[in-house]
Amino acid sequence: MLLELLLFAALLVCTYFFVQAFVLKLPRCQPRCQSAVKLHGKTAIVTGANTGIGKTTAMDLARRGARVILACRDRRRAEAAAQEIIQETGNSQVIFMQLDLASLKSVRSFADDFLRSESRLDLLINNAGVIIDGKTEDGFGMIFGVNHLGHFLLTALLLERLKASGPSRVVNVASLAYERGTVDFNCLTTQRDLALGNSDSQIFKKYCHSKLCNVLFTHELAKRLDGTDVTCYSLHPGGIRTEIGRNVGFWWGLVVKLVMFLFFVDVESGAQTTLHCALEPGIEHLSGYYFSMCAPKMDMESKARDDAAAKKLWELSESFCGLGTFRVSGEHQSQSGPSRTGRTGASRDSEAGAAGRTGEAPQVRPIRGAPLQVQDQTVTMLQLLLLAAVVLGGYVFLTRTLFRRAKCKGNAAMGGKTVIITGGNTGIGKATAMHLAKKGARVILACRNRSKAEAAIADIQQETGSTDVLYMQLDLASLKSVRCFTETFLKAESRLDLLINNAGLVADGRTEDGFGIEFGVNHLGHFLLTHLLLERLKEDGGGRVVTLSSMAYRWGHIDLEALAVNKHLGTGRYSWQFFQAYCNSKLCNVLFTHELAKRLKGTNVTCYSVHPGVVRTELSRHVSLWQKVFIEPVARLLFLDPEAGAQTTLHCALQEGIEPLSGRYFSCCGVQEVCAHARDDTVALKLWEVSEELCGLA
Repeated sequence: MLLELLLFAALLVCTYFFVQAFVLKLPRCQPRCQSAVKLHGKTAIVTGANTGIGKTTAMDLARRGARVILACRDRRRAEAAAQEIIQETGNSQVIFMQLDLASLKSVRSFADDFLRSESRLDLLINNAGVIIDGKTEDGFGMIFGVNHLGHFLLTALLLERLKASGPSRVVNVASLAYERGTVDFNCLTTQRDLALGNSDSQIFKKYCHSKLCNVLFTHELAKRLDGTDVTCYSLHPGGIRTEIGRNVGFWWGLVVKLVMFLFFVDVESGAQTTLHCALEPGIEHLSGYYFSMCAPKMDMESKARDDAAAKKLWELSESFCGLGTFRVSGEHQSQSGPSRTGRTGASRDSEAGAAGRTGEAPQVRPIRGAPLQVQDQTVTMLQLLLLAAVVLGGYVFLTRTLFRRAKCKGNAAMGGKTVIITGGNTGIGKATAMHLAKKGARVILACRNRSKAEAAIADIQQETGSTDVLYMQLDLASLKSVRCFTETFLKAESRLDLLINNAGLVADGRTEDGFGIEFGVNHLGHFLLTHLLLERLKEDGGGRVVTLSSMAYRWGHIDLEALAVNKHLGTGRYSWQFFQAYCNSKLCNVLFTHELAKRLKGTNVTCYSVHPGVVRTELSRHVSLWQKVFIEPVARLLFLDPEAGAQTTLHCALQEGIEPLSGRYFSCCGVQEVCAHARDDTVALKLWEVSEELCGLA
């Protein structure tokens, strides 16, 4: 049996490396760009630079001194990325320009703005890409329009500036997926798309077709640039963990994330071939080539170097973009002479077929001569081992994604500063208080239960040696208690530097004032508390408000009319009903922070909402016994401990330089984009106004 286990383990390891090396064709170690070129006085455009490979590429170019234009659709994400790059590199020449590749009008507008404001262009990196169904503004298939046509028009409109700034380069980020692509010119002409259908498999095929377009476009562009100082390259960045699959369905998303976790590398590694093509000296003679792992590929598929197909795609793209006949050099001649790639397409196809046959799923066959019972036991054992491997893989995947840990690196001085933490007698709140007390802060535990709070204070004092930790009575289920707390605090304390709205619960029932308990405690009590303490926060400068939300906000919704009438976010006697109310209250936390940031603009107070992670706390202490029996084993196996859960709260409390991100939502010690319904200005404003009325502040 031990031998069988070892053999099976060896099979799993071999399968892993086989898939990595021959199916996904990933290198055993990712090569790095070796160029030491500096880019002072040079200008680069990077499309899709607010995340993933594009952002990492922009970061590297900025470090080398380049003026970097982030050409992106989403202003908010791009400006956040620009701020992060500036902070990381010290290069202030990183700016955002609006570009939506799904709109030819937007591409033209971007090019006009750029040509008016910038005197040179040395690098054009066509990086953006999507895998999503739908149509562009101009009626083209979304994948074709964004991945190829938008970049084609952008390049055409900027070529004269590239030539005037030469030597300059165009880098097109393609993919190994081009090998599975074809270009159906009849479908392109009649349907303005690369293929028909909208299933996940058909959408992926369209993506493959678009990547072949990238390679063919580069092939033809190089011929048309012959004799100029502009060169161009296409590339496969590698198997990279990026957001490109963010728009696929839920189940495909799970599969994609699992494959990415097991086999793919980080975005920094993924940017290396882009940087190699952009920066490596002496590769000008390889213009038009396709690169992978920082080297030109000499064994490309024949369809990727088909002169006739490349020329036809160019002419059709010109027609779609309304460019007419577009020439970039004096005479355009067909390429002659030896092919740039040494191997034939047929040879490569036969190899791909062999690889496909080799990669077929192995079947379990009966062992010759073994009794039937032994055969059945062998099959069962293999199934059990396979199940164990899947469970183990699932566990590792979950601990690296949903239950991922992060560490606060913020080190702001807290000596002489005062902090309020609601619910600071247990869980995340207590761990947060412990850390801040160690840093010398005066910590107020704002709690309902005196005995638990005093026990927590004793623990904190014993652990930290701080005597500046004290308890003040606060019951968030009572607006009268909230007012009483603030009056006591404002009389006793001369300053407030940090307000951490940490307390929360999952329970059914009503507050003292008749509100739903989750709405009253998780949102309304904190809303009133923050409102009453804002002036004190403003007095000493640099104050922060940190409100603990949860990823559960994603499933939340707010019926404002029902809230104004019924004073709750949902009710019912079943657990799922008050869990839904909890999700709704967490959405309130995010929207409250969003609106608060706008109202604090121009002051020296900032605010942040936080998902602490999935943490073992007493949050669900009010659920039924049988639910605890189910939750506890899962919690012990997967959930974070309170110290790990406090890290993002501490990051928002202590990290210097995040003031421009006021109002944003943080998770794993980093800023995260929220769903559209969590940044709805109208709903956030209405929630604020309703909350004011319910608190008697209006």
